[in-house]
Amino acid sequence: MSRDSKKSLLNFNAGVWSSKLDGRIDLEKYSAASRTADNFLIRPHGMLERRPGTKFKARTKNNGVALLKKFQFNTKTGYIMEFGNQYIRFFKDGDRVTQATNTISTAAWSTDRTTYTTANPHNLAPGDRFTVAGVTPSAYNVTNGIVATTPTSTTFTYITSDPGAAYSSGGTLTEPFEVTTAYDSDAIALLNIRQINDIVIITHPTIAPAILKRLTETTFELQTINFRQPPFRDENLSEIELSISHTAGTNRTLTASAPAWATSTFYPAGTYRYDFVTEEIYIAKEDHISDATAFANDIDKWELVSVFTSENLYGYYRLGHRRDATSVQRALYNYASGGGGGGGNVTGVDGSSSYITIVGDWTFSTSGVWDADITIERRDAITGVVEVIYSGSSRDGNRNISIAGTEDVTTELRITVDNAAVPNTQGDSDAYAYLEASDAFLYGYCKVTGFSNSRQVTVDIISDFEKAASTDVWSESSWSTRRGFPIDVDIYEQRLIFAGCTDQPLNVWASVIGDFFNFDYGNGEDDKAFAYALPSTERNPITWIIGGKSILIGNGKEHGIMSSGSEDLPITPSNVQYRPQEAVGFNGIKPEIIGPIYAGVERNGRKLREIAYKFDQGVSGGYTAADLNRLNDEITESGIVEIAYSQLREPYIYCVLAVGDMAVLSYNREDGIVGWTLWTTSGNYESVATIRGTDNDEVWIVRKEDASNRFIEQVFADTWSDINDCWYVDSGIEYSGSATTTFTGLEHLEGKAVQVFGDGAPRSIDTSVSSVVTNGSITIAGSGVEIARIGLQYLSTWQPMRLDIDSLTGSSQGLRKAIKHLNVRLFRSATFKIYNGVATDTVPFNQTTNTMDVYIPAFTGEKYVNWATTFGSTANNAKSTDNDPPLYFIQDLPLPLTLVAVIVHYKIAG
Repeated sequence: MSRDSKKSLLNFNAGVWSSKLDGRIDLEKYSAASRTADNFLIRPHGMLERRPGTKFKARTKNNGVALLKKFQFNTKTGYIMEFGNQYIRFFKDGDRVTQATNTISTAAWSTDRTTYTTANPHNLAPGDRFTVAGVTPSAYNVTNGIVATTPTSTTFTYITSDPGAAYSSGGTLTEPFEVTTAYDSDAIALLNIRQINDIVIITHPTIAPAILKRLTETTFELQTINFRQPPFRDENLSEIELSISHTAGTNRTLTASAPAWATSTFYPAGTYRYDFVTEEIYIAKEDHISDATAFANDIDKWELVSVFTSENLYGYYRLGHRRDATSVQRALYNYASGGGGGGGNVTGVDGSSSYITIVGDWTFSTSGVWDADITIERRDAITGVVEVIYSGSSRDGNRNISIAGTEDVTTELRITVDNAAVPNTQGDSDAYAYLEASDAFLYGYCKVTGFSNSRQVTVDIISDFEKAASTDVWSESSWSTRRGFPIDVDIYEQRLIFAGCTDQPLNVWASVIGDFFNFDYGNGEDDKAFAYALPSTERNPITWIIGGKSILIGNGKEHGIMSSGSEDLPITPSNVQYRPQEAVGFNGIKPEIIGPIYAGVERNGRKLREIAYKFDQGVSGGYTAADLNRLNDEITESGIVEIAYSQLREPYIYCVLAVGDMAVLSYNREDGIVGWTLWTTSGNYESVATIRGTDNDEVWIVRKEDASNRFIEQVFADTWSDINDCWYVDSGIEYSGSATTTFTGLEHLEGKAVQVFGDGAPRSIDTSVSSVVTNGSITIAGSGVEIARIGLQYLSTWQPMRLDIDSLTGSSQGLRKAIKHLNVRLFRSATFKIYNGVATDTVPFNQTTNTMDVYIPAFTGEKYVNWATTFGSTANNAKSTDNDPPLYFIQDLPLPLTLVAVIVHYKIAG
């Protein structure tokens, strides 16, 4: 007994599901799911559309590993940054950013190439495009040439025929604009960046934070950050002292010392001592009484201490020296000279005190009975300019003054008294004005520039010291090659926030408010910088940090929020607190920001998590981390190595996988769309980045074709309406001009089979010339075309879930099914294939009304596919009576395919 049935697949926005859910027709979105959707995109209306191809833009420099990052200056201006082996290159408006600042000194042709010599070192590498203009004779000028070799930093070669004359003069080279960096091919994978207007802050765990500045539309500059004041570790508590050779200047000496070792002395474990024989500092490993004669006899009880190492280079040291004087005073009235009883005077009172150096808090007060005008004057330590910062007075001895202030930078203050007079009502003691510094120490700091030995380094003094002397009041900077550098950076409430380093993996450092490169802790004032160590039961290093509603922090065990604890209060040194959220750990890939939601990669790299704020989470709301791979944990099983998010026109999250494919998540929470598809290509995807475009966000990739070829490509902006404008080849180039059958400019695809889409239709390759790209060109058979897209083929394949249904007559699961026919609703599609597990057949789009030799417009409507007609023979239809009859839609031509709905009519046996 058999019965007719049908399965209506009316939308595809559930994406590809795991094979573990095969046959789970009880799940709500089962009919909208797919088993395979390779090289498709889910559209918000429910359609499944073939992904667009990619445009070839450039080779990576030297075909090396490269990582793409975005620089979005504003909604209209964005850059894709190519980070490679010790360089950054840039793309803007779909093309590489170039410079024409180098000149040609000479040129000479030999055998098959011209060798150009430049006046200054060039940025070129083999495979780069370049232009040379303004040469005499003009035969040496080149437009969009390809560099063959780069023998030296000032020479490069170009394959060409004999120019027919010797070089005479002139020539300007247009080449890729490039910034030199300290990040090699291994280092770029660990970079994190945060853009702030026209600058980008770059962090790396072993390289000092840097700042990339956009100077003009086409020029950038990279510098190591020179902090106004860097963050410092806790102050020294040991007996070790540091001595600075000068109070100011560069190329100075910083020396470490400790009390000298002595004979027959009890030393507790942890004691530091200096040995004059070895000229080294040691720490006692155990409690003991020292030898009666020589340190050498005790050496096994001590461990050598390297106060400095070569890895302290570019770190900082802060030294505090006790002031010679913490206050100054000025007499306001001389009682004693009057002999008591009211005969005082003000002789010598008018005038100024000496200056006192102050940084931090100070207090000013007066005492006694006095009659005068008082000012506090500030002198700029550099310019010497004097300004009044306070003025006050007392008449008839009826007031005293008590005020306080704070100086953020090292400043000189003094008291000045004018118009002093004997008060009408005289006191019984002298009157004075006092100006006092709150801190008994004055601090300066220096940057390490050279290493001498474990006790001595060379430094440049950044902030002057009070005196050239030894002190035990010192601290080392939090960051250096020795201690590590921050792994991530972001901004929050006008503070620059750095997170985690090798020695302090749980630390967060926040700058002074509005002063991003100043980490002056002051005395804990609300606007000052602070360092905060996350409380944790495990020492799991911070993996990333994001400033948003709160400071969201991820590590390998959990994610949490750092804030003031109140939405009404800004974060300050005194109210900062950390609250762990869910125990879901994250790896070092920084999450993408999607409005109020973040998408991050789980600790093992195999799942994407949606980090969202929930008001019903915990006592006062919190962040949860929902699993975005809940319905497909297989698509990212190899591991996610990079992610990027595009919003315009539809939101997608692109995940580069370790196997070289790219999993793409259609993510639109408003419409309840969370569905995966898989992108494949020739070779491997290695990097992805997005920036805002005019009509669509731009998606850029690095594609590794093979060990010798890596390309930077841009995904075609898929807003075409005429099929002649579509783009369905990878690493493609475009031709537009007079009708031709031969296309050049394909050097990057040398030796590869390609597809040609010309004047609205696929074109056959003329295999009598060559079946593959040869010498950068390919020839098509038949007549020439005026518009063409030439590139690599990629295969788009769709397979639905099982066709089972539950109905009043029972479940169809386990029963044999015979497909009878299909109703396929399409949008802007062209010829494609159907595969039934045995044979493949083409669904034709030609009609008798089509004009010959004119391309067929994209089709929108419904196609009827008769299964018996399409796969008529028993052999070709052998698997179409299984309990799971195979059904695949395939597009292997450079043509579009968009599925709106598929209705499968079949007969159930049994």
